[in-house]
Amino acid sequence: MRVLLRLAAVVIGATLVNAQNSTTGNTTDCANYDMDISNSNIDAVLSCIKNNPDPPIPYYLYILRSYQGALAVPSIVTASQIDYEDSAGLLNLTSLDLPDLEQIVATGFFIYGAAKLSELNAPKLRTIRGSLTLNLVGGPAINLSFPSLEVVESGIYLNGTIDRYELRFLQTDTAKRFSIELPALNSTSAVQIFSTGKLDCNAFAASVVNATPAYNAEDGIGSNTSVICNSKKGNVTTFRPSIVASSRGSKMVSNLLLWSVVVGCLSLVA
Repeated sequence: MRVLLRLAAVVIGATLVNAQNSTTGNTTDCANYDMDISNSNIDAVLSCIKNNPDPPIPYYLYILRSYQGALAVPSIVTASQIDYEDSAGLLNLTSLDLPDLEQIVATGFFIYGAAKLSELNAPKLRTIRGSLTLNLVGGPAINLSFPSLEVVESGIYLNGTIDRYELRFLQTDTAKRFSIELPALNSTSAVQIFSTGKLDCNAFAASVVNATPAYNAEDGIGSNTSVICNSKKGNVTTFRPSIVASSRGSKMVSNLLLWSVVVGCLSLVA
């Protein structure tokens, strides 16, 4: 009897949730890991994530173009992708807070056309298997702080009014300028920054180039354009030079060393 009552309560609860969502024209299925987020279903989405923060298939968060205002998504630790885009630049998201997110395990983190976004917070984000692509052209001043981000496998691509970079976030700095903070970055395939601001590209490129693969033209490893930075203060295209000899060079050195040993032995015999 107790089991039947519990099952009935679950069914009634699910019916109420779906009924509540259906009044707004949306139905949120917690078994569906592709989460379309709108103002009308955000409470149901957050409830799903809170009750199941680490599902077998990571959540894909797609913020609908119609979303307006601030958005905070706590509890989620792993996502397959986060996506919010509109080529017309008419998106009305003003802030995005992902306080518990630690990794994105599929295609990446994408924001396009968010001309009203003034705050982006992901303090625990460590790994992005895909790319970090943020196009914030025309938007307000913003601090892009990724204090824990270590690996972005498919590259970092940022576009906006970027005036400076920060190796450490200055808590006392209240200036409303667009800045980038990547203090923990140690591995990414490429970094491309296109700024309409006064970013010091020489300093920024020097701060991130060692996180990119070393370039070895002979062995086809890396790229000689792995870091690109364009701004009003100048343009920089650079790469991390290889400090390891190529396989052909290594073989030649090995042969020379072997020949030296042979000659030395013959000299001793003579």
